[in-house]
Amino acid sequence: SATLPNMTSGLARSIFYYNDRIYIGTQYMSCPSCPPYQNNEFHIYDVSNPGAPDWQGSFNVNHNVNDIAVRGDYAYLATSADDKEIIILNIKDPDNISEVGVFNAKDTDTASVAEDATSLYLLGDKLYFGRKRAPSSRPDFYVININDPKNPTLVSSKNLGMPTGGAVIPRVVGIVVKNNLAFISLSTPIYGFRIVDVSLPALPDHTTCSTINFGENSTALDMNKDFIFIARSMGNEIQVIGDQTGTCP
Repeated sequence: SATLPNMTSGLARSIFYYNDRIYIGTQYMSCPSCPPYQNNEFHIYDVSNPGAPDWQGSFNVNHNVNDIAVRGDYAYLATSADDKEIIILNIKDPDNISEVGVFNAKDTDTASVAEDATSLYLLGDKLYFGRKRAPSSRPDFYVININDPKNPTLVSSKNLGMPTGGAVIPRVVGIVVKNNLAFISLSTPIYGFRIVDVSLPALPDHTTCSTINFGENSTALDMNKDFIFIARSMGNEIQVIGDQTGTCP
């Protein structure tokens, strides 16, 4: 175990493992008078020796880091920033982490401001990310091209139809993409699980059985082979979803 250094407060919100390193994101921590190394929201640990995690460096994101994906020299962050929901960092040198690219959903939807990015998945040259529930018909699921991490561009987007209202704003809590299908978990009991065809620009639902209504809120999603594993906030905390032959072609 290890404790994040140079922090006066804050909670960890996200974690990602890649090539003997752990990447951790925290909630936003305001500290106007702090030195540059203190209260940063993104941290890197070398865990090649699991018994002695070695802190490598950090970066001041200045926003909540809700999810992380890493490949090669780049880390992709889902954040609470209104003008850069996706932040891309060059992490080749943990002592000199730098922001190299951003994706601003407002560039593609001028009314879209406050819906934080909450979940993401990286596959090939595409980054798939979900957000908090967008009012009206604004998108809350995006596909962007990150072939050039310094210049991510929109491929397509979709409104998933989450309901509005309630004490907690509904959000996308998990995404896994296999071949041409995105498996998406939502925090709302209505439309708790969606399957979307990401091979077509319109991002159509996969089949008439592409949504499942849960009785409790979902909190996370993972997938192994032909099975989806969804964590839920109460009741049966783990739900396993498999193919129903003859019911959902």
